[in-house]
Amino acid sequence: MRILGPVDVTVDGMPREVRGLRRKAVLAVLALRAGEIVSTDRLGEVVWGDHPPRTAANTLQHHVSYLRGVLGDRAAIAVRAPGYVLGADTDLLAVQRLIEQSKGEADPAARAAHLRAALACWRDRPLVDVTGHAWLDEQAERIAALRTEAEDALTEVRLALGEHAMLVPELEWRSREQPFREHVHGQLMLALYRCGRQAEALTAYQRLRHALGEELGIDPNPALRELEAAVLRQDVALDLPGVALTSRAGVLLEREHELSELTAAAREAVAGNGSVVLVSGEPGVGKSALVDAVRGRAPRQARLLVGCCDDLATPRALGPFRDLFGPRLRAAGDRDEVFEVLLAELARPTVLVIEDVHWADEATVDALSFLVRRVASLPVLLMLTYRTAGPLLQRLLGQVAAAPRVRRFEPAPLSAAAVGRLVTASGLDPREVYAVTGGNPFFVTEILAAGHLDRVPPTVADAVLARLDRLDRDGQEALAQLAVIPSTVERWLVDALLPDGVAAVVAAERHGLLTVTPARTGFRHELIRRTVADALQVARRVELNRHVLAALVARDGVDLARVVHHAAEAGDTGAIVRHGPEAAEAASRAGSHLEAAAHLRLVLQRRELLDQERQADLLGRYAIENSVIGDMGPAVEAQREAVALRRGLGDVRALGADLAWLSRICWQAGIPELTGSSADEALALLEGAGDDRVLARALTHQSALRSIAYRAEESLMLGERAVVLARAVGDQQILAHALTSVGTAQADLGLAEAWTTLTEARRVALASGSVSDFCRLTVNVVEFLLWELRLDEAVDCVTTAIAMADNAEELRYLNRMYTCRATVAVETGDWDQATTDAELVAGAQPPANPPTRCPALTALGRVRVRRGLPGGEAVLAEAWDIARQTGELQNIGPVAAARAEAAWLRGDEVAAAVLETLHAEAQRLGVRALVAELAYWLRIAGCPVPVDDSGHPHALLAAGRWREAAKTWQQAGCDHWYAVALLESDDPGDLAEALAIFEGLGARPLVARVRARGIS
Repeated sequence: MRILGPVDVTVDGMPREVRGLRRKAVLAVLALRAGEIVSTDRLGEVVWGDHPPRTAANTLQHHVSYLRGVLGDRAAIAVRAPGYVLGADTDLLAVQRLIEQSKGEADPAARAAHLRAALACWRDRPLVDVTGHAWLDEQAERIAALRTEAEDALTEVRLALGEHAMLVPELEWRSREQPFREHVHGQLMLALYRCGRQAEALTAYQRLRHALGEELGIDPNPALRELEAAVLRQDVALDLPGVALTSRAGVLLEREHELSELTAAAREAVAGNGSVVLVSGEPGVGKSALVDAVRGRAPRQARLLVGCCDDLATPRALGPFRDLFGPRLRAAGDRDEVFEVLLAELARPTVLVIEDVHWADEATVDALSFLVRRVASLPVLLMLTYRTAGPLLQRLLGQVAAAPRVRRFEPAPLSAAAVGRLVTASGLDPREVYAVTGGNPFFVTEILAAGHLDRVPPTVADAVLARLDRLDRDGQEALAQLAVIPSTVERWLVDALLPDGVAAVVAAERHGLLTVTPARTGFRHELIRRTVADALQVARRVELNRHVLAALVARDGVDLARVVHHAAEAGDTGAIVRHGPEAAEAASRAGSHLEAAAHLRLVLQRRELLDQERQADLLGRYAIENSVIGDMGPAVEAQREAVALRRGLGDVRALGADLAWLSRICWQAGIPELTGSSADEALALLEGAGDDRVLARALTHQSALRSIAYRAEESLMLGERAVVLARAVGDQQILAHALTSVGTAQADLGLAEAWTTLTEARRVALASGSVSDFCRLTVNVVEFLLWELRLDEAVDCVTTAIAMADNAEELRYLNRMYTCRATVAVETGDWDQATTDAELVAGAQPPANPPTRCPALTALGRVRVRRGLPGGEAVLAEAWDIARQTGELQNIGPVAAARAEAAWLRGDEVAAAVLETLHAEAQRLGVRALVAELAYWLRIAGCPVPVDDSGHPHALLAAGRWREAAKTWQQAGCDHWYAVALLESDDPGDLAEALAIFEGLGARPLVARVRARGIS
């Protein structure tokens, strides 16, 4: 429970909003007295003052019941006569614990870490959104004093750590905000003095002295007067004992906060409390210097492992992990074995640094996601450095956001004062150095290493090239050869490329351009490598890449991604065509589908070297890889080309298989005209092709398409044929898919054996490990559970599927499951969860395919219009466009119902024409849930509604039997529709209950509608 800002709740690290001012007040009182019994009289007094309403006791019960629902744990608020007691933790208790812990720490850095953690709990003024309650206002003032105490204590510790320069702006602001607080002014004076700003320190004292005399008629206290005297005489007691400013990579200034936090994080990891540290920023700002600094600050029990991602055109799958754990990872087969190796390696205290994660391949991102979700229980500090975040890295950062312990640093360029301190002994003009470098630490250190400014232009490239000029010709040639390799270079490769081996780079190492170890050689900074590589003539760069390519091809077991990269850079089309497909296959097996697609794209750009059959094969693989990553445009184009080539090759089986894939990809892309025709042609060709496995796959795909179109009898017939063939050939994935189609058709037809079939489909899908089939099964099962109002089972079902998709790192299916959970959450009233899931899918890049995006937008738009939030209408308009593009009633019907609801909530007339057409179509196809809901909106529109004897509460409501509908929804736990049904009543008690529910949901339009009927 959080009260240090807006009143809300977090569950598993995720915030949950509390709706309604009075509910927040109840929560605030319980949180302020956590662990103590708070009487109902006390709660009523705080919430309603001296004049509580007659229904206060019942309303209070509703509020507590709502709060338990938000917490997801009924036991969190227990009944204890004569009231309630909160058994959950609060941010206020956390702050009090942290402040006490800080007092017991001897190490200033650890003390600062505790105090920073305490202050980080404040999100705004305490109880900011429950003002106006006298007792709560008093408590807010008391808690604000606690924050001041923590701020003062942290400032003292930071002064002791030498952070005076960073403190000055903060203390100047605090002194203006608190003009009579002498302690703050004393801290400001000391910080200014330690920055060499003696005159300003004295001015700060005089400013305080004047304010106290003019406003309060008093002088500063004796301690402050003594401080002024010490500043005047430049007392050495005011000086800070020396603080180390250098790391192995160069000078570290103005990084005290980051170093302190990294030290604390490393200690926590050794104690078994793992965490993630993100370090982002421009090239040269000091990310790698912080990594180097960790070496001297990590506890002795922790080993330091540093891996780097490389700037390859097609990155190495698991590159940094292969560098760190090469032999064990090479022995690992599939991804699960890779993950087992990582867990085994990280079972001992470790600081694991992965640099340049913006270049990470998909498999590396998957492995990092795997570790991020488990790091809290590992003795590991996982430190990631990166520049800007692309789609892959953004996905990883989304996972990091949910980790329990995360620290984020974005080191700023050095200030002019810091640059001045660095160049003091160099004889250079500090203002000119600052102007040239902008405070970039790498640029500054490079200029200092050069020792002059007369040849330094406005870019670091010239500083690097100036140092390069100091090398002899052989040294420059060696550096140029290594510069075309975007990674550290193994010893064997150095020996293969350079006639004198490592001896050829001794001078480059001495000049600070390279770092050399017995195993590897690399540029001291990526900017150096790029500067050297960019200075090469194109022909020379091609020649040097050919040398690297030859060395790699001659050695067994090298990473094929590197081979393909250097083949592309060397313009060796033959090598690209020879090695690209194998590299793509390896990347795909590792889960790096982006890299697999990139390899295949390179190969297909040289397709003139391939025969037509090979082209068709690779185009089909390229289409599948693109469909897996959700890039549907290239997927459709490639698969259509593959089909066109197959038509001229005379292989009926291969043509039928590719047509079936084209149908599947076109359905995912929302191209209905090609979906159906391709599937029909595929089945016609494969009926006599003699391959039962491929025929079974085509049959089950056709069955699924018939199911989507609600043609249940046809779907059942095709699915049953597919089941027989799948059992005969022993293909479990096809069998799972076919059983799902059969069970779905049986359920649509109302056959008793449906759940038996779907249960078998679930078992087979789990046994086969097919994420796609399990997720498809989940979507269909959840649809039936929602129809039967078995909401708890629906939640459990989709939760299992999300875990499976998440563990498999299958983003496309994970998005589909997030959409499914959002749909369920709309019905259960967990609208915050619905919004979170739907927004995640709506914002996915590349965009989620239409069958996933449309229902996500429908859920998001529905929540927004129900809450009266802006943008809901626009979201539903986009969903409507996508639904009509797909031409599928399963998409069009729900969006039409949501738009009818939006019009009703606006107070506009509900347009009946579209609803009547869709209602008739749904009746014809037997789509029971859609028939019932559309009938209700037709009744709202004033249209006659045919009798529906399904017993669904929407049908009951459409028939005017609102009390039966309300009871059914209440028993199912569907609060929103339960309250909507109560609106049909004239009883003030019913309306008051509806109002309480709408307030809890944040359904502002309906809150206003109930209040307009005189209910408050």
